[in-house]
Amino acid sequence: MNLNPVSKTVFYFGFYEVSVGLLFAIAPAFGARVAGLEPGEMGLNLLRIIGLLACVFSYYYFRCGFANDLHFARYSIHGRMFLMIAFPVLSLSGILPMT
Repeated sequence: MNLNPVSKTVFYFGFYEVSVGLLFAIAPAFGARVAGLEPGEMGLNLLRIIGLLACVFSYYYFRCGFANDLHFARYSIHGRMFLMIAFPVLSLSGILPMT
């Protein structure tokens, strides 16, 4: 496997994402405790759905990293930058509590 450094990062991030995804899909109550959350039954079901989505997204990271697809790495920067701006805005506006 001859991957460039960017593709290696994308590929290995897929392992992290599938690990977190499986944790929330299989054991959402445990995952919630680790994250410091106390969701009700509806919240646990939403965590299961988010876990399954993370598993699907991890597939893209695995495949694109393994294929040395630099386009994916470049395009995913937009999503990461959006989240980097959106999370503080939601927190500072009080919509997303900090505790």
